[in-house]
Amino acid sequence: MKRRNHERSRVVSNYMQLLHQNMETVYLVLAALVLLLLVIVVILLFRVSSLKKRFERLMLQDDGVDLEGLINNYKLMADDLAIRSEKLEQVSAQTCKDMERHIQNVALVRYSAFEQGGGELSFSAAMLDKKGDGVIFTSIFGRDEARFYGKPVKAGKSEYNLSDEEKQAIKEAMKK
Repeated sequence: MKRRNHERSRVVSNYMQLLHQNMETVYLVLAALVLLLLVIVVILLFRVSSLKKRFERLMLQDDGVDLEGLINNYKLMADDLAIRSEKLEQVSAQTCKDMERHIQNVALVRYSAFEQGGGELSFSAAMLDKKGDGVIFTSIFGRDEARFYGKPVKAGKSEYNLSDEEKQAIKEAMKK
């Protein structure tokens, strides 16, 4: 153990002696490292300064509008558009629902009401919504007179008696 300690102390003393003999070289190497680090720091300062100038130019345009303000304005506009879009979707859904109650299916059946001829001047016109609710109008044209009347229709049927032509008009309208 003493021998190891003695060897260690001899190695340490050799290093110390070598260090004392080459102290000028050590100082020169350390000075060179300090100068190198100083140059690196100066280069980094120039880069940071350049980046800072570019960032400031980007953030503040010539017209006085800054990029951050523009981005915030666009975000507010996008939020507003999202709200408006949602409202439009609701209105559109309600409009589609309401359209089911509007007349969508129309059919016209022309016929000759009397055997005396005169062409197909009589007609039955069915006007129904998507559910088959609506009205059927019938015009019967004769030689001496013409009659026009309407009947309510609910789910493709009427509480009043329907002629064959009226039934046909309702059937054709329901197909559409």
